[in-house]
Amino acid sequence: MHNDILVRKQVVKLNVSDEALAFSLRKHIEANFEADITSVLEGVFNQGISAGGYLVIDQLNVDIGTISVHDLEHRLPELMQQKLVKELAALFNDTGNYQHTPSWPDGGSTAFEIAADANKKSSDDIQYRSAGEQEMIALLYFLQYGVYPWWQKNELINDPRQVLGDSSAKHLETILSQVLTMIDAQAGQDAKNIIQRVFNYLTIGQQQQFIQLLVKERSLSSVDLDNLFQGQSTLSDLFDISLNEYYCRLFKYIWHHGNNANDQKFVYELIQHADIPHEEILNKAILLKVDENVFTAINNFPAAKYTALSDEKAATKPAADTIKHEGLYIINAGLILLHPFLSNYFKGVGLLNDANQFASVQHQQKATVLLYYLQCGDDEYNEWEMPFNKILCGVELTDTLPNDIKLTDDEKQEADSLLEAVAEHWSALKGASIGALRQTFLLRNGKLSFKDDNWLLQVERTGTDILLDRLPWGIGTAKLPWLKQIIYTEW
Repeated sequence: MHNDILVRKQVVKLNVSDEALAFSLRKHIEANFEADITSVLEGVFNQGISAGGYLVIDQLNVDIGTISVHDLEHRLPELMQQKLVKELAALFNDTGNYQHTPSWPDGGSTAFEIAADANKKSSDDIQYRSAGEQEMIALLYFLQYGVYPWWQKNELINDPRQVLGDSSAKHLETILSQVLTMIDAQAGQDAKNIIQRVFNYLTIGQQQQFIQLLVKERSLSSVDLDNLFQGQSTLSDLFDISLNEYYCRLFKYIWHHGNNANDQKFVYELIQHADIPHEEILNKAILLKVDENVFTAINNFPAAKYTALSDEKAATKPAADTIKHEGLYIINAGLILLHPFLSNYFKGVGLLNDANQFASVQHQQKATVLLYYLQCGDDEYNEWEMPFNKILCGVELTDTLPNDIKLTDDEKQEADSLLEAVAEHWSALKGASIGALRQTFLLRNGKLSFKDDNWLLQVERTGTDILLDRLPWGIGTAKLPWLKQIIYTEW
């Protein structure tokens, strides 16, 4: 049976006494190690996990010992495989889940099997997961950070709406309970980002269930949810917000105020965040014939002493720091090719002010969606595919993107014109279509690493990259006027 094997990072250390020999062996390792380690891992793990299961090993250290130069150059895969199996045997024996099956088909290889029973115990070093568990862990990671973990293949990602919608009532409650735990473990803007993101993917009924779970798990017996739920239609009309936004604000309000939450103070919360003058709200309340308690709250608001939840960002961003430390694997690394054109484009569609800065957070968010349209020609966007878009637009990585940003026909036409200009100025493309530009160069796998307060973009190469030699502008260093960081590119 063939298994997919994902390795995040490989480190090879050689100790030699001669500098010239060290240089020679380094070149040999760089030229051969990827193929060697692939054959080793396939030989070891090809019988490892039952169908649909996942084995997660945090770290393995394999010491081959002292060997000759000849053995390093000619027997390294064989030696690595033998040592790796011994290391794994020790690791699995600690949890009682290892079955060793020696096999020597070519005189030098060996294989092992891992017990496939469902009762395997996990440890700090080894974790056994079902496909469902793996999907839930990936979903929770996305809800916290806005991207999926490095090991989750893009083609295996299901829309969170589908995952949550297909869950049984019991399974959904388990997921939402873990989200609550995750929210409580965060602070400030990081917690609010998780709340906003999860509400982006819940149905109205699931949003109500999430709020009920919050009240239940926090033992908020004083909160009258029936009354707060009944006001949904009137208050969403009064403050011109969607039901999604209504329930998201209600959750944040109850999460923050606990047993002190009530319908009158929630009205104060909505007024505080409304983009409508107080007098206009009052007049609209009369026309809508709102409940007497709601009207009294609106009428008394200017004199009421109430501090609304702040939308200001926290001074520190621990979640964003985590993502930067781990690095990001992206599918649209080729967007860096467009960096010389972005200032004029964003200014042309009204997103930048005279100082070449985004006029508002909303303008920044729209810019990320415009980049999504540039990369693939679609304005129905997926946030998890957009970390590089956020970086290019100066949006914090973990900040949640609204799920209802709409692009105008003019904005999309300007985007198409930008790509046509790129194809025209890049003579090597010889009049290629913008679709070919997107597929050949913009939609390219890459890795982003945060180093020395700047970004390093490493792009996966293909045979068509010979055309980059005739690119009439540089991509090695990109400094956009609204960004604090420089983006360095290795392509």
